[in-house]
Amino acid sequence: AFAREASRSLDLVRFYSKAPGKKPDLEVPYVLRRGATVQDAAAHVHRDFAEHLKYARLFRRGGEHDGLMVERTHAVEDEDVLEFHTA
Repeated sequence: AFAREASRSLDLVRFYSKAPGKKPDLEVPYVLRRGATVQDAAAHVHRDFAEHLKYARLFRRGGEHDGLMVERTHAVEDEDVLEFHTA
């Protein structure tokens, strides 16, 4: 709860990445400014991901949007889990 309030007040979002077919590591999040896109998140994880990104799949806790394909321009929300697919 504290981390959620702190990230909101600092205008940050936390996200996690996962490899296709694997479970996400929810221990240590990546952090970006609110308003960052999937493209920004991919670049934050690895430069090659951003350069070769075809699309990403979005997962949220509670099963909301599980595996929804999202575009590079999709805004990342707090605690999103992103699965990057590259060419």
